[in-house]
Amino acid sequence: MLQCNRFDSSLPIEAQPFKEGNRVTFSSFYDCEVVHYNAPTYSIKYVLQGTEHYFLHGKKFSVSAGNFLLVNNRHPIDFFIRSRKKVNGFCIHLEEGLLQEMYAQAIFSGEQLLDMPFEKPEVPPFEEILYSDKENKLGSFLRQMAGGFDADSGTIAAEPAALYHHLSQHLLQVQKSYPKGAGGLGIVKNSTRKELFRRLEVAKELLDVQDIEGLNIDSIAQQCALSGSHLFRSFKKLYGISPYQYQLQQKVKKAALLLRTATMPVTEVALLCGFADLASFSKAFKKLNGQSPTSFLSGEFACK
Repeated sequence: MLQCNRFDSSLPIEAQPFKEGNRVTFSSFYDCEVVHYNAPTYSIKYVLQGTEHYFLHGKKFSVSAGNFLLVNNRHPIDFFIRSRKKVNGFCIHLEEGLLQEMYAQAIFSGEQLLDMPFEKPEVPPFEEILYSDKENKLGSFLRQMAGGFDADSGTIAAEPAALYHHLSQHLLQVQKSYPKGAGGLGIVKNSTRKELFRRLEVAKELLDVQDIEGLNIDSIAQQCALSGSHLFRSFKKLYGISPYQYQLQQKVKKAALLLRTATMPVTEVALLCGFADLASFSKAFKKLNGQSPTSFLSGEFACK
């Protein structure tokens, strides 16, 4: 579950509690104005309701519902809303490092990715124009993301790492310079394939011993001599699930075995398997097994 930031129009940009990192910011205003905002991130301005107005390079862009605007990093922009009805939208910020990693996977060979795992090529600038969310895969993904948004809690029903990687990949594919067919493992030599598999097996071993709540994909990737994006994409391609989903699956399997064979409270099992609390454990257990830990323990249903 991804927690969105909420933009506070009463505070200047410099005083906002979020200024760095990949993030999704949700805004809902009748009236708002921001002058000369210069972000170090690439951004996607996606409007859900009403119209947002931007001034970029001396041009005005009026972004209405169902449309989005791409803005390159370090490009100053002015923004304002004047409306009788609420204007709702997302501003998605993606770090340059993440896009560089994703771009490297498109232009480097499998051997180069293993030999230079932390090489970060320069990302060509995006064409800063308006797009409809019906004209490309990025738009389709934005619609899907918006469909999983809960306004009350400010959360999006998505795994954060997966969301940012998919957004980055779809954003790069908007580029005319992005190689066609990029996205597969792209490995021809058997020795390269074996080396990648070996590194992914190391990642699995590290995932097995790391706490659920403290999962750090970039740290694990570094220990495996892979970039975070290369690890995420290759792991999912090979095993069919993301690193986070794999870790969750393994922890729940271990918990199920303990519940059946050990005489200890459910809360103790949860903590022993790396969950922060009973609530997060119960939610994960029910999602994977179709029943709560207590129901599983009492044998009310057959475990899937």
